[in-house]
Amino acid sequence: MLAQATPPFVGPSIDWWALSPMLVLLGGGLFLLVAAALTPSWPRGWYALVSCITAGAGLVLSIFL
Repeated sequence: MLAQATPPFVGPSIDWWALSPMLVLLGGGLFLLVAAALTPSWPRGWYALVSCITAGAGLVLSIFL
């Protein structure tokens, strides 16, 4: 008796454009975490600058949605 082949797995479709603001915030946060752990202290205000740039990029992507 021949075994019936199972159909290939088809995963769900992911709307990456809708997830882009959250991915930008996640990437910025991870970047700051790794940068703070692996580099000496940054000059005053650079962490805040990178945080503001990341938040601004997330905001811009949210507006375009």
